[in-house]
Amino acid sequence: MMKIATLLCVVFAMLAFSHGARRYCKNRAYDPRLQLCCSGIIKSRPSLNTGRCCGFNVYDPKDYLCCDDVVSKKPSDASLCCGNIAYNMYDFICIRGILIPKISFG
Repeated sequence: MMKIATLLCVVFAMLAFSHGARRYCKNRAYDPRLQLCCSGIIKSRPSLNTGRCCGFNVYDPKDYLCCDDVVSKKPSDASLCCGNIAYNMYDFICIRGILIPKISFG
């Protein structure tokens, strides 16, 4: 017969985990508030409910971009991707995956 303390511990653990709206990643349960499933691998979020997947990696979209599955630091708030490189859209244009500096007249 199961002891009452053990039974209560199991019940509270189940309630705590189910409160996090459990999800599955390749048949493994994870808490989506604290973790992400990136390409079938469970990864920790940088902090509660933040982060995004970039291939197998997790990044913070506030400071980084995911460019063709490569995490790149944003050079500015006006950043875009050109292939797997992050660039400032005010300084460059991207034509067919090649960055070309903008010319300013004046």
